[in-house]
Amino acid sequence: MSEALGLMAPAANAHQYLDSQSYLDCSESTAAKIDQEVQKLLTQALDSEDLAQLERLPGVGKKTAQKMMLALKGKLSFGDSPVPRPTATTSRWQDVVQALVDMGYDKRDCEAVLARLEQELAPELKNKAPSQQEELLFRRAIVELA
Repeated sequence: MSEALGLMAPAANAHQYLDSQSYLDCSESTAAKIDQEVQKLLTQALDSEDLAQLERLPGVGKKTAQKMMLALKGKLSFGDSPVPRPTATTSRWQDVVQALVDMGYDKRDCEAVLARLEQELAPELKNKAPSQQEELLFRRAIVELA
């Protein structure tokens, strides 16, 4: 139940005795609203470190909720969140992006982190040679992505 949608059950069993699958019993726009609300509630629970909220999810106990908290806190971003989007400035750091991707990180995550780090470290980067700039960004990006 959420404040935006209230109490609802958008799924129904089409063939109760033939299979146990549930099917959506709502329009696609309602399903999209449900997805947005679930994303918002999950992000709020993670950001506020509300383990009790996560434990209320079906199949999630105390240990799983703690693991989710450690793995996802501060890393989820959905649509309207203030995470910086990759810009043309990240093209300057394609070698750094490629090195991070080769290490197994997601390219979009790498570009977003580098765009943010470039803004944060602008005064520091200004006084360094290009190779030192890349090294600094690379090291800081690894810390941010880990």
